[in-house]
Amino acid sequence: MRVSSVSSGGTPPKEGDDWRVGGCDHHEVVLIPFVVLAFFVPWPWQLIVLGCGLAAEITGVEWGRRLARQSPKTGLEAMMGQRAHVLDSCHPRGRVRVHGEIWNAVCAEGADPGEAVTIVDERELTLEVIPVHRKR
Repeated sequence: MRVSSVSSGGTPPKEGDDWRVGGCDHHEVVLIPFVVLAFFVPWPWQLIVLGCGLAAEITGVEWGRRLARQSPKTGLEAMMGQRAHVLDSCHPRGRVRVHGEIWNAVCAEGADPGEAVTIVDERELTLEVIPVHRKR
């Protein structure tokens, strides 16, 4: 999926249009200020400014590649491994609060109100949770 913006002519973009800033890719926008700044500093500092611009460019490209490899986690998939707090005792069925939402839950080991639990699975809109073991 590509993010689009309204073109300079004021017409909506066509399906598949890339999001561009003034016709440049986002990484070129990062590099341009360093090149412009290099014109206003004396000779030895120009190398440092351009080196910083190159480092920012490489960092931005690598960061973008890493983000592109990750699949977004949303909904129930994002909840796995998260902590929840027990509202109604789970022996085995009860209710928990996760990020401000109240969910039905099942805890085979049992958990009392106020205890922290970890979400391990979801079945038919009911979370399966296990108690968080306290350090002794």
